Amino acid sequence: MTKFPLTLLFSFLLLSILSCKSAKAPTRPAASYEEMKKAKLSRINIPISVHIQQMEAALNREMDAIFGGGNQLFDNEQKDFELKVTKADQLRLDVTTNAVSYSVPLDLFVKKDFGIGQINADGAVTLNFITHFSIQPDWSLKTETVLEKYDWIKQPKLDLGIIQLPIAAVANRLVDRSRTKIAAIIDAQIRENFVLKDYVAEAWNRLQEPIPASIENQLWVKMEPQSIGMSALTKADSIVSATLVIETVAEASIGGRPETTPPKPLPEFVSIDKSTENFSINLFTAVPLDSLEAITKEAVIGVTYQSGKRTLTVKDLEIYGQGNKLIFNTTLAGDYNGSIYMIGTPFYNEKKNQLEIDDLKYELTTKSFIQKSMGWLFKNKVEKMIEASMRYPLEENMSEYKAILNEALTNYSITSGIILNGKMKDLSIGQTYVSESFIHVVIRSDGQLKLTLKNLTELNE
Repeated sequence: MTKFPLTLLFSFLLLSILSCKSAKAPTRPAASYEEMKKAKLSRINIPISVHIQQMEAALNREMDAIFGGGNQLFDNEQKDFELKVTKADQLRLDVTTNAVSYSVPLDLFVKKDFGIGQINADGAVTLNFITHFSIQPDWSLKTETVLEKYDWIKQPKLDLGIIQLPIAAVANRLVDRSRTKIAAIIDAQIRENFVLKDYVAEAWNRLQEPIPASIENQLWVKMEPQSIGMSALTKADSIVSATLVIETVAEASIGGRPETTPPKPLPEFVSIDKSTENFSINLFTAVPLDSLEAITKEAVIGVTYQSGKRTLTVKDLEIYGQGNKLIFNTTLAGDYNGSIYMIGTPFYNEKKNQLEIDDLKYELTTKSFIQKSMGWLFKNKVEKMIEASMRYPLEENMSEYKAILNEALTNYSITSGIILNGKMKDLSIGQTYVSESFIHVVIRSDGQLKLTLKNLTELNE
C-alpha cells in the first residue's frame, strides 16, 4: 500500500476544496441580430384638379369637329328626308360626385323632297346628357352617358306656304335615335382625354426611385409605397378635385445610392377618405462596428486595475451584437487570465451628436463568476470605465441633414407634371439596430409631404 506524505495529502485536499469553491468561468454569450423594423407608414397626398372651363374647352373642340360644317349626324340613315345638325353654342357642363352633366345646344336643318319640290325647316334643341363614371380596380375609367331629356327651343316646321305642318314627332324620333351616337362620342372623348391610370401609375413608379437629396453629402431618400387610393370628387367654384393618397415607408440614408429594385405593381383602386399630410421619414446612418471597436480598444487596452496586491490588465477587446445590444468581450491578464463579458445598449445622444452606450453591465455568467471569485473587481467599476470610453462622435449632423432634406424636397420634379414638396420639422430619436458589421442609428423626422399632379386637362394636351 502506497503512503502519501501528510503535507502532500493536505495540499491535495486544500486544492480540492478551493476548486469546489471556485466559480465556473464566464460563458461566451451567443451572437444574434434582429431584423430592422420598417418605419411606420406615412401618407402622401396627391391633389388632382380639373378646371371645369378646361374640360368644357376640350369637349367643345371635339363637338366642333363632329358638328362643324353642317356634318350629317346620321350618315343618311333616314330615307325620307335629310337632317343636318350643328352646334349652336358652347357645351356647358356641371360635375357632381361620380357624375358629369352636359347641356348641348344644337341647331337642326330638315330638308324633304316632295317630288314637286324641296321644303326646308329649321329648329333648335338643347340635349341634356349625364355621364355616370366609376374607377375600376385597374384604375381605368368606366363611363355611361345617357340622354336625360331634351328641350325644344324652336320646333322645326315644314313650310307649305299657306300651311305650316309641325314635324316635332319626326324630329323627336330623330333626336331619340341620336342619343346613342352622341353618348358614345362623349364616352369615348372622356376616356381618351382623361386617362387617370397612366398618371397614377407614373407617380407610383417614379416614387419608388431613389431621390438624390444631396449628391455632395451622399444623402438619399427612398420610398417604399405600400398602397394607394383616391378620395371622392369635390367641387369648389370652377375646380373639380380629388386626392390620391399613397401609404409609404420613407427612409433617408447616408452613403452610396440605395439599391434599385423592380417597382411594385400598381395596386388596385380603393376609395378612401382624404387624409392629413402628416409624414414621417426615417434618417439612417450606420457606424461600423470595427471603427467603434478600434476607438474603445485605444481607450482601454493596457489599462491595469488593482486592488491591494491583485492586478488585472486589459489585453484585448472584442465587440459584437446580441439582439439590439452590444457584447463587450474583454480579455484580462494578471490575477485572472481569461474573458469577462459586459452588455449594454447603444443609443444616439442628440445633443452631443455621438453614439454612446447606456447602462453597461456585466453579463449574467460573468456577474456570477465575479461575485464568487473576484468580488474585489466590482469595486473598481470596470464597466463604468469602459462605458465612459464608449463615445463615438458622428460626422453627420442630423440637424444639417434635416435642412438638406427640406431644400431637396422643395419643388422636386419627379417627372414632367409631377412635383414633390415636403417640409421636415421635428427630429426625434428612433431605435438603434445592431447588425453583424454596423450599428444603425435611426433618426425620425416628422413633417409634411405631398405630390402635385398637373391639371389633368393640361397633361392630356
